[in-house]
Amino acid sequence: MCYSEGASIAAFMIDILIGTLLYLQLVPVTKKKRSIQDDKLLSYVLFGLASMQLGEFIIHTDPTCTGANQAGSHFAFYSLLFIQPIFSYTGILLHGIKRTFYGFNIVFVVWNISLITYALNASYISVDDDFYSETLGKNVSKWCTTDFECEGFGCPLKWNWDDLNQSWFGYIMYFFLVIFLPIVSVNAWEFWLVVFTLFLIVQTATNAAILRVGAACLWGPILVGLMQYFMIPYYFKTWIRSNSRSTRRNYETVGNTS
Repeated sequence: MCYSEGASIAAFMIDILIGTLLYLQLVPVTKKKRSIQDDKLLSYVLFGLASMQLGEFIIHTDPTCTGANQAGSHFAFYSLLFIQPIFSYTGILLHGIKRTFYGFNIVFVVWNISLITYALNASYISVDDDFYSETLGKNVSKWCTTDFECEGFGCPLKWNWDDLNQSWFGYIMYFFLVIFLPIVSVNAWEFWLVVFTLFLIVQTATNAAILRVGAACLWGPILVGLMQYFMIPYYFKTWIRSNSRSTRRNYETVGNTS
């Protein structure tokens, strides 16, 4: 969800480039330390996100909504609803850690139930309503994505066709399917869960333009690639688990001496 034509195509290329580098292991890697499977899973998430950047690029090429804009809006809608979740799930299926519960892959079960719920709610969206576009100064189809949420750098487009994700339910379901389930399926899940949570907290607590979702489409994938390259998730995971073992040993020692 980038904020301009140039930003959208740049974000698309960044997603594809970082995703390809991670998937094909085209950067130096210490295989004993960095999880190749994590790299590959994250690459699928980035490839899925790239589809949204492509949709928004098409939208930005037609600001007066004479044709391509509506096509881009429809593509972006299906990117949110199906393309991105399916890419994330494919990465989980091929490269994720299996989280089993009574013999069932719990991520597989939860993903399918969540997607069905997400899609059923999307089926109730009204697609025929018009709205008044402040940019164009007239009533247009809700598939004409012409207005912005705010002003200035990093301000994303206003998706009038996306009634589902404008609600808290849809917003949570999208991030659950596309981001959260892949996070719990990587080796260094603790690190990425902390990063994702901090991003949501900071984004909510500040109005800084650079932290808007429309700006994060540019620096977010780069940050993911750099963190994987410098093995920050590995070192964080090692530190967390080392402290956990130390705490458990101390607790057992205290218990044995009491």
